[in-house]
Amino acid sequence: MELTEKFEKDQCKNPVEYSIIHKEIPIKMPGDMWEAISYLLWYVPDISSIQSKSNELISNMEYDYYTFIEIMTYMDLKDEDCLFTDKIDEKLADEYKKKICTNSQKLILTQSDGETKTESLLRHIRNAIAHGSFNIVEDLMVGFDEKIVGKDLSKTTAIFKIKPKNLLNALKNAK
Repeated sequence: MELTEKFEKDQCKNPVEYSIIHKEIPIKMPGDMWEAISYLLWYVPDISSIQSKSNELISNMEYDYYTFIEIMTYMDLKDEDCLFTDKIDEKLADEYKKKICTNSQKLILTQSDGETKTESLLRHIRNAIAHGSFNIVEDLMVGFDEKIVGKDLSKTTAIFKIKPKNLLNALKNAK
């Protein structure tokens, strides 16, 4: 597997409508989904959490490509499912904000200078969870990381539609 610029948007005949706003408070989800979200929020390697441990495979630029490809493999992601970009077009973000294809996963991420792809992925997911900008649709976690750029203005820095249990398995094996 390789990571190129072959990203493809969803081509879905029957998208599922959803809202990022949780209908039930607190959000209801299976125990294994809670476990995945808890891990992503507090225990992911190399994040700003006292509970987080360092992991050179995630933070060292020399391992960046290899580690991310391994995570893609565990997550059952293809090259066409992943996009790293300098800026996310808000029209693209809008396409994912009200309805999604539930038969595929997608990662659309911006990456900071000096940050590995895996660090970028984990930071964006953690931010979305911490700010409540996610929801569960079937077995997928759909989320958005947004940066405030002015009064009542934000820009999307990440869109993800993933099976968090697959990511959790990948992280537990990246030791």
